[in-house]
Amino acid sequence: ALGGLRRGMSTGQGDDKEEWRVEWAVKENKLGERYKWLLSAMGFYSEDAKSERAASLLYVSARKQAARKEFTQYLGVKEDFSTRFYLECLHVWMLLVRLRREGEASKQIRQDVFDRFWQDITKQIHALGVKPIALSARVRELQNAFYGAAIAYDYSLGTSDAILASALYRNVYGHDCKARHLLMLTAYVRRELDAIDNMDLEQFLDANWSFGNPHDTH
Repeated sequence: ALGGLRRGMSTGQGDDKEEWRVEWAVKENKLGERYKWLLSAMGFYSEDAKSERAASLLYVSARKQAARKEFTQYLGVKEDFSTRFYLECLHVWMLLVRLRREGEASKQIRQDVFDRFWQDITKQIHALGVKPIALSARVRELQNAFYGAAIAYDYSLGTSDAILASALYRNVYGHDCKARHLLMLTAYVRRELDAIDNMDLEQFLDANWSFGNPHDTH
């Protein structure tokens, strides 16, 4: 139960990704060439800044997808902190799988996605009433849970669906679900991995795409 944290996570209402896009559009496009030198001087076009922006967009995509009601309505996923956390882990892991294809070139953005994830999770558990003195221990506990889940999911790559299903059964469902729900989630994960694997890197990093409907696993 991840240390008894059972209340709901933030649903991330409000389109954070669009807010980011609007902000950058104003800076990069509407200001025009006249102020491009200023943005450049401020580091807006640096590789670090571009990596951080792409990582934020990708993470928001993962967080929003994990909050979709279809997981609860049709796939039998519980609506509590622990389950939502594992759903976020699952979608962040899928992002990292795609980025790993790029090898060393994606090292920085992988780290940025990871950092963005934990910044948000830290805010989430603080909002649940965890005192600052216990916050670091909670975050370490959750990070260990993420690493364990990610290793299990990694092991399922290129293997049978049974291996993936076993990992989802332990992590997302906490050893408690109906067989049909587990089969649906397994099919969903395979489908989404295939979809983002087929994107070219520029399209993927732009994050102008969405994960598919969890209920539509055909």
